[in-house]
Amino acid sequence: MTMARIGKMGTSTNAYIAFGINIDEGELPESIEALIEEGKIEEFWQDDLAAYEGGLVYNGEEGETYTAFWNKKQELVKNYPVEIEMHCHFDCPMYVVSVRGTCLSASRGFPTSFGTDHMTKVEQKDIDAFKAWCEKYGLEGEPEWLLFSYWG
Repeated sequence: MTMARIGKMGTSTNAYIAFGINIDEGELPESIEALIEEGKIEEFWQDDLAAYEGGLVYNGEEGETYTAFWNKKQELVKNYPVEIEMHCHFDCPMYVVSVRGTCLSASRGFPTSFGTDHMTKVEQKDIDAFKAWCEKYGLEGEPEWLLFSYWG
């Protein structure tokens, strides 16, 4: 490794590795593509999550109702079949859809270690759930290990 490469690593961005598919332009249904262009992918995800496994609705009340809502949301997120990760740059976002639980990240300046066992423990049931979600939204391709970065 040259000193120039070491220098560039010091100014690198956050790094991610995940088992999934990269979403290239034109691969999404127009409705989802429009949300991405408008920077509203998070809203899509929240709406899809709201409909997932019986739904999730918060009626605006405080106290126990919000606590129950938050607890249910966390449970739904944990069981949701995909993670949607933004990469590239904040001003030019791109997305990777990955099998839930496979995405690892390293923040700039903080190396992260992981064993190869992380890359071999993806269960078939999780891959099947991922593929079903992708089929529902018209995403094609086989999941694979992807290394990507984010600056922003």
